[in-house]
Amino acid sequence: FKNLTAKVGPEKDCRLLEVSETGFAIIASEPHTIGDIVEATLCYRYGEFSGRACVRSIKKLGEGRKRYGFSCMDKNMADGSLSRGLYIISCAIHRDHLGGLRGSP
Repeated sequence: FKNLTAKVGPEKDCRLLEVSETGFAIIASEPHTIGDIVEATLCYRYGEFSGRACVRSIKKLGEGRKRYGFSCMDKNMADGSLSRGLYIISCAIHRDHLGGLRGSP
């Protein structure tokens, strides 16, 4: 994802792997356990979206890195909220994906 990074807990510039309307996945080296609730910020284009996220899945990748799946804990859609950011980003990704399918049979 271009122009898209995440800060999760104390770790900045985490590589974002997936985004949906309800959560996201990153590669990180900071240790987390299932059920941990952390502060998360997604930076997309010119905006930042922050809120609380809960660790839902963990997969070891090697070299001290892990893939973490998070769900958004905050459900309000206020400007700058994590839930609003997930909605905006996931819609943009779908739009880009559908745009790439134009002209396909």
